[in-house]
Amino acid sequence: MLAQSSPAATADCTTVQQSALDLPFEAFDQAETGWRRWAAYGCEREVAALIVAYRDLHTDELDTSQLSLLDWHAGQLYAAAGDYGIAIERMMLAKEATSELAELEYINATIAFLRSDREALLAARQRMAAIPEPAAFGRAADRYVATYNLPRPVWPLNLEVVDGMISCFGWSYKKAYECRQEAQP
Repeated sequence: MLAQSSPAATADCTTVQQSALDLPFEAFDQAETGWRRWAAYGCEREVAALIVAYRDLHTDELDTSQLSLLDWHAGQLYAAAGDYGIAIERMMLAKEATSELAELEYINATIAFLRSDREALLAARQRMAAIPEPAAFGRAADRYVATYNLPRPVWPLNLEVVDGMISCFGWSYKKAYECRQEAQP
């Protein structure tokens, strides 16, 4: 997930800490102790480079899904910074390691948005919405709510992000990603 920007906060993006490279994967990628704390201050390009450095440094100790997630997050941050070419390259790496259909269509939709291909974006959204909910999704969603005390995820995951990209088509990725709150299915 792309970190939301904090309009009141400012940061010197040169302070993005290389010490984060020593963190275990979960602390680096899934917690505020890692890259997310700097992304929240608008340092998307620098944080994307930090994620790529982390991935390169830890390639031998991470599994395919972790490497894919790092590529995806770096791609999102490069896209938020307006570097669509590099973003697409990173997202394509994530796509190569992904076999889950809804995730593949989310990646396809995002890449279509970055390429300004509305027809491909709409087609990916349609395919994504048609994927049946896995039997175990309900139980996993309940565990998510119990563990994180956050709203219950809705299947397919990230459909609201794709709807935001459709609603805000032609805008920057950063704005369209935030558009999901206003999107109508």
